Amino acid sequence: MPSITVTANTGALSLALATDAKNLTAAMRTIIRKVGASIQGRLRRQVAGALGPRLGRLVSRKFSERRGPTPDMEMRVFSRAKVKRAGGPIDLLAVFAEGAEIRAQGRRYLMIPTKRVGRGPRGRRLTPRDFPRDFFSVIPVQGGRLILLVARKDPEGGAYFLGVRKVHIRRRLDVDAAVTPAVGDLEGRILAEFAARQAKQAAA
Repeated sequence: MPSITVTANTGALSLALATDAKNLTAAMRTIIRKVGASIQGRLRRQVAGALGPRLGRLVSRKFSERRGPTPDMEMRVFSRAKVKRAGGPIDLLAVFAEGAEIRAQGRRYLMIPTKRVGRGPRGRRLTPRDFPRDFFSVIPVQGGRLILLVARKDPEGGAYFLGVRKVHIRRRLDVDAAVTPAVGDLEGRILAEFAARQAKQAAA
């Protein structure tokens, strides 16, 4: 998932800054935090619905603020679903947000387990390397475009792994649908929060 950054600067809020910098800064901080939480929540629900709750919990957010004469704040919403692989780490959520084609690297086929393959310790997905070396027979399909790994002692029992040269992953997440509603009228919301703080201060 591409990292999403929400920022607020004082370009369009200069008048409010000049009259009451403290309340404007507090208003910006409040609204940007709310926007970040909204984007994170929307994305988490999307990811959980499409890919499961475990990956949904890997959508994170981080707020940062640089002190100075004018407020400079940033909220970043990002994915922690990184997976190490031979060609370098990949972000699983970015793959499902953008779609991808994955090709075998250093091997002829990508091995996809079937339902016959169980799980290893702690739920780890098994690979052909987890089986004895002579456990499988290789059956070419479609002229070698695909292969099936079947048990040598039970060739009619069904395939354990399907070998393919590439896998197409369709897009399953809509990042824009999560971001657009959350950032709508950001300046207006900051000014409304600013006015509410001023009114509360005046009534105190």
